[in-house]
Amino acid sequence: MDQLSPSTYDWLLPDSAEISSIEQLVNDGLFPSIADFYPAVVYAFLFGLARTMLHTAVFKPFIISVLKLSYSSQAAHKDIDSQSSSDKKRDETNDRKVAKFSEALWRGLFYSCFCVLGIVTLSSTDATWISDTTEHWNNWPHHPISSLMHHYYQIELGCYLHQLYWTEIVRSDWLEMTIHHIITITLIVASYLTNFTRIGCSILVLHDFADIFLEVGKCFNYMSKVKSLKVFAQPITDSCFVLFALSFAVTRLYIYPRFLVYSLVYEAPAILGMWSGYWLFATMLVGLQCLHVFWFALILNMAWKLLFAGEIKGDVRESDDEDDESEMVMSRHTIDGDSYRSAKICSIDSRDPCLLLEHNRKQKVI
Repeated sequence: MDQLSPSTYDWLLPDSAEISSIEQLVNDGLFPSIADFYPAVVYAFLFGLARTMLHTAVFKPFIISVLKLSYSSQAAHKDIDSQSSSDKKRDETNDRKVAKFSEALWRGLFYSCFCVLGIVTLSSTDATWISDTTEHWNNWPHHPISSLMHHYYQIELGCYLHQLYWTEIVRSDWLEMTIHHIITITLIVASYLTNFTRIGCSILVLHDFADIFLEVGKCFNYMSKVKSLKVFAQPITDSCFVLFALSFAVTRLYIYPRFLVYSLVYEAPAILGMWSGYWLFATMLVGLQCLHVFWFALILNMAWKLLFAGEIKGDVRESDDEDDESEMVMSRHTIDGDSYRSAKICSIDSRDPCLLLEHNRKQKVI
């Protein structure tokens, strides 16, 4: 296993410790090694399997029931060729709704679980570095890793590997999200191999927290499209967005740069001295912060809509499936003597003629 020894990535490691001493710690099981990453690949596969099973057995039936979606009989029997164009379009739109709702349910579930697991991991250790960030680096490389912390790291790595190769919904920020996943995977691997797991765990927990409110809010937003559910689903959607925006601002725009990026950029070289791998960590952490600023700009865009429209219509990064279900039929009306054009929504999925259009044609324009 010499090819997996710390000497193969010694540039990542601070020069304050001899490579030979770190290799001895690896041999004694007191320092991480590349061989420890095998479980992460298994976890990535298990996440995919669990997601498929939950989607088929739980999420999809639940979503179809809650959103009151109806599929054509040909779709139920896989008879695609005999479907009319309107039936195909409706079924495709329903599939997109199910896919988006299912992804939000799945992400909300694992972000919640991982956040709890991360908090338990930190609380189960003497995490003095939470109150004193210099403890991220003091006494390195002699930072013991508990079994729980080891599994937490592997599970998080497996999760991001899973997200990198399995994303059903294409959003406008797909490039930024892909960069985010690559940076995160790089940081997880590099921080584990260098035993910078103290700061690594803090960063992971911090990033999972706000996303819980985002995914839960998206679930209720999809439910709010149903008229009978809108009365309670829309307020929950708006409340979740407010909580998401506040928690994002606090965790990623204040705590993360103020305590974690600062600790790596300034405290680490002051305690460990400058080393080659420092520039990788600094670049990756600052890169994440740039993405945080980009996403917060999108959040402010949604906040503006909430403030002036009175409700959240949906994730600004996603296309609206309601646009695929309807076409605009313009009718002319008069109010207080002033004529104007008003938009009427007419379903193109209906098998009946568009009665609204016929009504408007017959209507006398005053």
